[in-house]
Amino acid sequence: MNLRGIAIVGVVVLAVGAPSLYGQVLKPMKRLDAGAFEHRRRNVVASNLEGEWKVAGDLTAMLGGLKEGVLSFSLDEAVVAKLPKRFAEALAEYKIYASGFMLLREVNHPFLLIEDNGNMRLVWFWDRDATGDPFGDAESFIVSLVTGTAKANDRLFVGGDDPDEPFSAYRRVVPQNVTLETALRLAALWDGDLSSVAAIDSTDSVAIAKALASRKGPLNLTGLKRISPKTLHALLGKEDVQIPLLKTLELIQEPDGGVTEDFIVPEWLRERESRLEQEQTAEQRDAADSR
Repeated sequence: MNLRGIAIVGVVVLAVGAPSLYGQVLKPMKRLDAGAFEHRRRNVVASNLEGEWKVAGDLTAMLGGLKEGVLSFSLDEAVVAKLPKRFAEALAEYKIYASGFMLLREVNHPFLLIEDNGNMRLVWFWDRDATGDPFGDAESFIVSLVTGTAKANDRLFVGGDDPDEPFSAYRRVVPQNVTLETALRLAALWDGDLSSVAAIDSTDSVAIAKALASRKGPLNLTGLKRISPKTLHALLGKEDVQIPLLKTLELIQEPDGGVTEDFIVPEWLRERESRLEQEQTAEQRDAADSR
């Protein structure tokens, strides 16, 4: 498969005389059984790509790439099963590390992350003829990623189709606070890491908590410090949400001015808290013994 001839213009990757993928027939794509993406955990790009990324201006200028733009990625293995036959055949020889959707200028584009000549390449699909077919045609770009000491220090590098094209650097967007709009968008978009958020205390905090609790997959709020009882109750609609021990939280007045009631701890949460406290005590004891 030849994916040469693609250039990045703005944040949109456009074909510039790119050879079409139509009509290329290789071996049929191997059937992807459950767990076929298990190797994702051992691939830096695949395991860290999900989330929102904003261009890092200074670093991008040094690299000679773009100077503006936002990209967002969400993972969805079901994309592979929806590939039209022409693309499934053209991509048959490539190992797929991840699949999902790339949000580009408010449009969700299906994508695959593959390995090509030792490079990670993101192949994305778009409705070229405006017929409503999200798999109308395909483009691609080379991508790499490095992780930092904190999520905010992660950097995504997006190149062109050709290795000689300049790269743009993107920094991971890590919300410091959560608005309702952000919560609704992130509930289906990102990797669930909101460990940098210290408080949910706006007047619409209950609606925000409900939106976050609707997320399928992990939700990490381990940096949370301040929250109201009603907001906490709404957040715990997602029983696997990761939050600090209740005794460390500051329960505040209801931000919307409503009556602030006592928070009644559910039995399942009481049991989880007890288990976590025991685990923390054991870890502290082990750490002390190792010294």
